[in-house]
Amino acid sequence: MILVHVRKSKAVNTTHLRDMTTKRLRQQIKELERELEGRNEEENVRSRISYITPVRNVPTFSGNEDNDRISVDDWIEEIQNVMKSRHMNKEETIDFIYSHLTGLAKEEIKYRSNKERRDPTKVLRILSEAFGEKQGITVIQRNFFDRKQREGESLREYSYALLSLLKKITVKNADIIPNPDLTLCEQFAQNVNDNSLRRELKRLIRQHPEMNFLDFRDEAILYSEDEEKSNSTRIPEKYTVRETKPEATHKPDRGELDKLLEVIKRQEHNIDNLTKLLEQQSVSQSKQQNKPFSRPQFRRRCYFCNSENHLQRDCPQNFNYTKNQNSGK
Repeated sequence: MILVHVRKSKAVNTTHLRDMTTKRLRQQIKELERELEGRNEEENVRSRISYITPVRNVPTFSGNEDNDRISVDDWIEEIQNVMKSRHMNKEETIDFIYSHLTGLAKEEIKYRSNKERRDPTKVLRILSEAFGEKQGITVIQRNFFDRKQREGESLREYSYALLSLLKKITVKNADIIPNPDLTLCEQFAQNVNDNSLRRELKRLIRQHPEMNFLDFRDEAILYSEDEEKSNSTRIPEKYTVRETKPEATHKPDRGELDKLLEVIKRQEHNIDNLTKLLEQQSVSQSKQQNKPFSRPQFRRRCYFCNSENHLQRDCPQNFNYTKNQNSGK
């Protein structure tokens, strides 16, 4: 009797567990169905939403450097970005390019052949050749490697100048510089004006040769700002107070004092002698300067008889000689 009751109770428990499990599974199925319906509704809503890409404001290009805001290379890059973002076909691209051309640039394309005017790649190439950089790649490279930081030019402005020159090089030949970031970092570190910053940047290149140039530039700016702050807070050396130790005083004895006095007396005697000698020289020079000028005295002499008592015109011998000559005539 007891065994029959136990079997009945086990059967009841098994039925109850099966009913509970079935009920729980049904609830889970309903929850999954509701979640699936919610996902389907969300997908339907997403399918009805159309995403519109933002319009890029590309400036017009005229080919006149005074009127254009950007260079032809930058303008072509903007056009190519719009072409990729909007997934334009060939005809749409040509219409978009023509709508952003004015002046000389539009005239340059207008007189080309129909085949060239209907090809977007050829149109952009023609504009680049006509209004792009006229200098050869060798000249542009020399300008890049000779470019140094100028007086009053900030590190950021100097970095922009190097980036602009490097872009001109890569437009001419994209493969001529294999590692642009490293080349920019080395050129930047070599030609900054601050010597301490130059040493620090060279050390940074040796430690991190793979660093991006813009990150490298930012590190240079931070280092320069830290140096300026430390220099402004540093007290100048001429205003620093130094602790001076009192010098040890030495008292000379009697013998040393006698020797010093003797030396002083000898020096005084020598000074007196030199003073007297200078006075004598000055007196003699003043006498010579004040002495009146006198003409040299010449003795009288007769050039006929060499007598010093008379001149030739008064010589008696000369008179007799002249008289004899006259009587002979």
